Amino acid sequence: MLKPTHWMPLLSLLIRRLPIEYAMAHTDDGVHVIRQTSNAPNYVAFSSPEVKRLMETENLVFTHNHPGGSAFSDADIIFSMSVDAREIRATQNSGGVWSMVFPDGFGDFSKAALQKKYGSFSAIPEE
Repeated sequence: MLKPTHWMPLLSLLIRRLPIEYAMAHTDDGVHVIRQTSNAPNYVAFSSPEVKRLMETENLVFTHNHPGGSAFSDADIIFSMSVDAREIRATQNSGGVWSMVFPDGFGDFSKAALQKKYGSFSAIPEE
């Protein structure tokens, strides 16, 4: 069986030249979680159930392509924080890969942590 360090570059090769943005998520030990596209050149949208699934996944690695070749957007960072991702990757059509690793995740600051603790992240309950 291939280790994630072997197949993650293959994921990047598969999506890097697509003209639309495409996203895939998996655990750091290679378990597939989700793949999604909105058929748009600069974003991928997720439904509430999909976001919940991502938020409930431990050790999440989020890989997507940037057809325009840009680095991470503010939305990429905010989304990574909201689902408590351990790593976010953005491939470029030139073959380059932007990667940010958060070994301990975002901890208590993530929406995923708030969801687990309070059942919601839309409001902080009174103590």
